[in-house]
Amino acid sequence: MKKSLLFCGVAALAFASCTQNEVLDVNENRAIGFDVFVGKPTRTGEVVQASFSKFAVYGSYTTDNLSWTPVYQNVTVNGTNNSNWTPEKQAYWQSGASYSFCAYSNGNDVLADNKVTFDAATTKLSFTNYEAGENDLVVASNSTITSVNPSTQGGVQLSFKHMLSKVKFTFKTDASDNYTMKVNSLKISNAIKTGSCDYTNGTIGDWAGIADGEYIYTVTGLTDFAATSGAPFETVMYLIPQANASLEATISVNVTDGGALDKTKTFNVPLKYTPATVDGKGKANEWTEGYVYNYIATINPDDITSDVKEIEFTTSVDTWTESNDQNWSAN
Repeated sequence: MKKSLLFCGVAALAFASCTQNEVLDVNENRAIGFDVFVGKPTRTGEVVQASFSKFAVYGSYTTDNLSWTPVYQNVTVNGTNNSNWTPEKQAYWQSGASYSFCAYSNGNDVLADNKVTFDAATTKLSFTNYEAGENDLVVASNSTITSVNPSTQGGVQLSFKHMLSKVKFTFKTDASDNYTMKVNSLKISNAIKTGSCDYTNGTIGDWAGIADGEYIYTVTGLTDFAATSGAPFETVMYLIPQANASLEATISVNVTDGGALDKTKTFNVPLKYTPATVDGKGKANEWTEGYVYNYIATINPDDITSDVKEIEFTTSVDTWTESNDQNWSAN
């Protein structure tokens, strides 16, 4: 079952028209407006309410349901603290016209024109050769608006959905603060990193791509997760939804004690996911868009100094805004 994070919002956007004559003939209350809301803030690259600052919109209208006239194509809209929105182009409601809109935000940024295309007749936004990793990609559409009275037309309601899976790793230990434990590197190999996908009238299609990419997580600046005062270390990326039964994470962990002990061990950890019950929380052996997968590692010094101990997973997932943990421990 696919879940989404609902975004609606009110950002009165005055969109300019294509010709100087039209600008002179219209009243400001005919300007197209948008209602936009996003959820609680978490981290850089994620599209959230407090830090939502940029998105792009596509829109066209028709008067005969045969031909469509574009009013904006990949138009950038900037704002501060999810307000004070300033579009780079204005557009105005046309009396009696029916409209089709799509919008997206790529981690509070806009993609190049050749990466996104819009088909107004089907309200379809197509992403081509999209490279996943650092940014939260969200999309929205609205194809039910007919402008009867442009002077009283309300804002365009947009319900944004996550197109990617949020995959997080958390590291902790039972060791005392006499040890220093750090993650040196973390990567996922042979995965779909660059893919293409259609978002059609509110429905996210299947991602297509070649499974030969490598996701390399950022672990620089990692504090000692064995320190008493330190919190468990977390690192997050936004990955293309895909089968994960054969995927592994390669994790290098170092332990020192300030004396003779200084050892590093590399773990190859399976990332497959098997739901314990049929609860709608994701699919077996597959990352699903809009879900958070939190892989928790409890690593102790013996796990690194031993030549035989490896890490195993027990897993669970939840929706984007709240998540249970996927626990794994060395045994």
